[in-house]
Amino acid sequence: MNLKQLLLLLSGNPAGYRIYRRASVSAPSVLIDEVDGQTLSYDLSGLNPDSTQYYYIEAVSHCGIESVAAITNRLRRVAMDGDAVLIEPAPNAPYALALTPTSGGGMTASWRYRSDNAEATAAGFNIYIATGATPISYTTPDFAVGSSTLQQALGTFAEGTTVKCVVRARTSAGIEETNTTQATATAKVDAPDAPTALSPA
Repeated sequence: MNLKQLLLLLSGNPAGYRIYRRASVSAPSVLIDEVDGQTLSYDLSGLNPDSTQYYYIEAVSHCGIESVAAITNRLRRVAMDGDAVLIEPAPNAPYALALTPTSGGGMTASWRYRSDNAEATAAGFNIYIATGATPISYTTPDFAVGSSTLQQALGTFAEGTTVKCVVRARTSAGIEETNTTQATATAKVDAPDAPTALSPA
């Protein structure tokens, strides 16, 4: 099965590119081919079902000198499922997810996000919630927000309701990473103020 992998272009005017493969992120690099500087794509062949490999490209000068940018920042995973279908790259998962009860039974989710060394760019976040003993369903998100949003009000809930939440990053093509890290909190409804200026009838 052939998979077309877009070459990572580097600055300058290279004489060619060398395509390297690794069996894992930290495995030794193996040179699999070299192409001229006009070639901007390459067919990856011989990928087996249930396999994962990592590829990167080095630009080569006319003197044979390779580029020197950090390899780990340029590795791209190519993974196949058991049916030999490409597993699309997914963005990094959010982290530091927390739920904060607000007045009147409200609940707000907040999280952080880091895109360093991500396999794909996050275009936004899908937010899933459930209450009580009901498990979270990942069929349809309860909220979908943009990539600059790191906080979302989840609605209001009855006093003592246990609220559970998972936030997943997604790409512009709708590819969603699959983390299941939950944040949990209990809703609180503020008691009303006591009446004042009571007077006999």
